[in-house]
Amino acid sequence: MAIQVRCSHPDELDRLVDLVHDQWFELDEITYDQARGEVTIPFAHQAFEKTRGSGIGRLFPGTRVSVHRAAVRVRSVTALEIRDTERIGTYQFNDFTYEPGGVLRVRSSIPLGLTIHVTRLDASVEVTDEVATSRASSEDDGGD
Repeated sequence: MAIQVRCSHPDELDRLVDLVHDQWFELDEITYDQARGEVTIPFAHQAFEKTRGSGIGRLFPGTRVSVHRAAVRVRSVTALEIRDTERIGTYQFNDFTYEPGGVLRVRSSIPLGLTIHVTRLDASVEVTDEVATSRASSEDDGGD
């Protein structure tokens, strides 16, 4: 399942959003390596897979949820600003916006100011083959 999508133009950000939208990340796991000019936002990427079902004649379709280790990486970073007004620690990706002057904003469904200043846009999402957890799911917990 290893996936890597990289973008260097604002029009390509939707490709990253497709992989991170509604995924959860921990604010205290974000790292900024100033020497390398790189911000890393680790997150758990949930993937839903239909299973053959269960019960007599396998009448009840099932879903397996696999949680893979993943990260958003932003390169050419000059500064990282975090404004955590809600102080809950765990946030959900919504989307990314890029503004002239080298400002990349990570927007969450929960109020959060996460601004990354860059000299040029160079961002990627990497989903590894490493499964953190895997479990059966029901229709009512998002496994449609």
